[in-house]
Amino acid sequence: MLARISHRRGVTSMLAMIYLTLIATLAVGFYASVNSATMVVHNDVEGSRGLCAAESGLQFMMYQLKTVNIAPASTGATMLTEVYNQLQAQMDGTGNLKSNSIVMTGSAIYVPGNNKYISVDQDGSQFRAIISQVSPGRLRVQVLGKHGSTASPASSRAVRLDFKVTPQRSSILNYGVAGRSAISISGGYVKGVPDAADGSIFTASTATAPVSISGSTVISGDVEMSSPTGKVSGSGSIAGIIDPALWGTHVKAGVPAPEFPTVDPSPYVNYLVGKETLISTNQSSMTLSNIRVKAGTNVSFSGCTINGVVLIEAPNRITFSGGSTKVTGVIVVDKPTEGTTTNSITFSGGGQVLGPENLPASYGELRTMTGAALLAPNFNLTFSGGSGTMGGSIAVKNAV
Repeated sequence: MLARISHRRGVTSMLAMIYLTLIATLAVGFYASVNSATMVVHNDVEGSRGLCAAESGLQFMMYQLKTVNIAPASTGATMLTEVYNQLQAQMDGTGNLKSNSIVMTGSAIYVPGNNKYISVDQDGSQFRAIISQVSPGRLRVQVLGKHGSTASPASSRAVRLDFKVTPQRSSILNYGVAGRSAISISGGYVKGVPDAADGSIFTASTATAPVSISGSTVISGDVEMSSPTGKVSGSGSIAGIIDPALWGTHVKAGVPAPEFPTVDPSPYVNYLVGKETLISTNQSSMTLSNIRVKAGTNVSFSGCTINGVVLIEAPNRITFSGGSTKVTGVIVVDKPTEGTTTNSITFSGGGQVLGPENLPASYGELRTMTGAALLAPNFNLTFSGGSGTMGGSIAVKNAV
């Protein structure tokens, strides 16, 4: 008997289709994997460039903010406005901002404004900054960096840093005497103790000889002046050297002027509330405490001991005479911008002013208000008939 042979047609084609489908599926999967990896790498590159732009922008803003000087009295919105005004003055019209400008809207400063950006490089990296105030003495800078023409999530990165406003030591404190007008000293002493260099003087006068010394004048430090051709006239001792031909580098011309302080008597005026004694007549051999000298009375204090605050109303001409005259505290004027040309304070026959830290504990917070001896920027100061001692900084219109 013959066996029947069965023919199964199409099996080979079916297997071929199955393998083809499998290979196609693997190919599509491989393509998707490669494409996803490419997108991830692209996003990482864009993100890294955006982060680099943001960090570059933060460094740029740190540099700009370091050039801003904020007045001590500026707080709250006043401080933010002052920051805005200074940044606008130093940045608007520069190559960094090009045709853009800084804008202040509400409680924030935008650098630049109107959603514009500052270019970091030619490859499309850019940044913009927002400055806001988070507390009376703290500013927050937020910088958005991006790469490309649109701020997509993949290309955008942001960084934030808070800045604390802190007082900076002014170079004016490097001098024993500093003024805008010419300085004349006859037989006087400007000494730094214990560092002789603290006995230096500075003048912003443009006179040919802005510093004049004579007699036995001693200046323990250097003499500096802003006039590029300024000279010291007369004779005396500068930095321990008597011969003017050897003063050399101890007399310096063309020195940039330091920032002169703005005198604010309000802390001392506030301290006096409820404690002051009004003075309108001459005083001799008296012991006084926390006094206010009435305007226009031209009082003379002879051989007196005065403790606390001496508040002088302007205009006035006040004299402290007698070698035994002693003020422990601070002398201030109530109107530091009052313009009477005859305003004057004279120390005749010696006398001394010691800082408020030397007061007894009963003077409370005044003992911590140290550093100043005489704050009278609209008064002329004169020493005559003997040397006087000042235990703190002096701010006057002119001193002779």
